[in-house]
Amino acid sequence: MTLRVGLIGFGTIGRVVGEAIRDGQAGHCELVGVLVRHPERLAGVSAGFAGVAFTSQAEAFLAQRPALVVEAAGQPALKQYTEQVLRAGADLFVLAVGAFTDQSFFDRVVALADQLGRRVILGSGGIAGIDWISSAAVGRLDRVTYTQRKPPHAWRHTPAEQQHPNIEQVTEPLLIFEGVARDSARLFPENTNISALVGLAGIGLDRTTVKLYADPTIPANVNEVTVEGELGTLRFEVRNAPSENPKTSRIIAPSVIKALRHLSGPLWVGA
Repeated sequence: MTLRVGLIGFGTIGRVVGEAIRDGQAGHCELVGVLVRHPERLAGVSAGFAGVAFTSQAEAFLAQRPALVVEAAGQPALKQYTEQVLRAGADLFVLAVGAFTDQSFFDRVVALADQLGRRVILGSGGIAGIDWISSAAVGRLDRVTYTQRKPPHAWRHTPAEQQHPNIEQVTEPLLIFEGVARDSARLFPENTNISALVGLAGIGLDRTTVKLYADPTIPANVNEVTVEGELGTLRFEVRNAPSENPKTSRIIAPSVIKALRHLSGPLWVGA
């Protein structure tokens, strides 16, 4: 059976995912609609997606009857459209996990999905080990730490640049944030959705400790995670190649494509 998919956002991530669906690389999926703010700017691109509705109107988008909607547009879009998507009878695949640092929004979404029999799926994005962390959280977790290092230019137009106006000129690693996952994902919504995901998978947003660095010595986005609990210890580092948008990693779109293959196919590896 073909899975009808809608996309919210058609930027760095959404376009790669949309092309993969169109070209048959995302399992048994059909792209039926794309929700963007300015569809007229994509007129040349949308011509290559015959039969797909590109629209700025949520009602017209949901009228295409997607069974699954993939959010690839950031935290504000997620907050704006989540409840409409669920009420329209679609499941929701989330990348902007940091929006769930808003506890009232998170509670409302989970309750609504439960009431309607829908699913909210949090994508693994640019991090590994989420399956292990969430499995270990079935037992007792004692400590979860997450450290993220990105090149200085990735922190432009964030609170880090406000505190360090010459951040792109630093010559050694600069600590720009130390705190908990709830605050890191709230303050750096385009950079640190991973911290929220690690928090929700494991010990919670307010007990997951986070450090963020602007690091001129690295060419890639580096994520380091340590998890300690009664079921074992996990320590790992992931070095993600950045996409054309330095705030995000190139692996994120493939992670969505992999998930679509799982959701639309007969075999799921890594549940």
